[in-house]
Amino acid sequence: MATLYELTENWQTVMNLLEDGADAEAVENALADISGEIEEKADGYAKIIFELNGEAEKIKAEKDRLYAREQAFKNNAKAMKERLEEAMVRCGKPKFKTELFSFNIQKNAPSVVIEDEDRFRMWAEKNMPDVLKHKVEVDKKQLSDALKNGAVVEYAGLKYSESLRIR
Repeated sequence: MATLYELTENWQTVMNLLEDGADAEAVENALADISGEIEEKADGYAKIIFELNGEAEKIKAEKDRLYAREQAFKNNAKAMKERLEEAMVRCGKPKFKTELFSFNIQKNAPSVVIEDEDRFRMWAEKNMPDVLKHKVEVDKKQLSDALKNGAVVEYAGLKYSESLRIR
């Protein structure tokens, strides 16, 4: 059985024969050699494609399961650390050493707390505009609708493509 590449080449040969105006017998002979083979090859490809997609789904499910497990371990470690810190504070022992570890409750760097982000943003626009970041994004859905409705837009346009659907 021919490879998909060979079958594609054979179909192109038939197309070339038709374009060149070859006689019906030459076209019929070329078609007889490849008739039905591409369908068989396509079935084989489809089986492998579905198998690969199935394996990818299994891997994704396992990745999600492992991520949930990772989060559980991290949450347990965080809770234990919080309980240990609370116990050290309550016992009045903010700093000590053991044979294996050193324990110390220290001050962290200050962090910013914004009580009402909308009000702060309005205040900062007038008083401290340099602390604000402005992120501009293209709304591609709205741009697509405008282009479909005939809008003339520089540096942007619609791209139409095709893709294979296997059912």
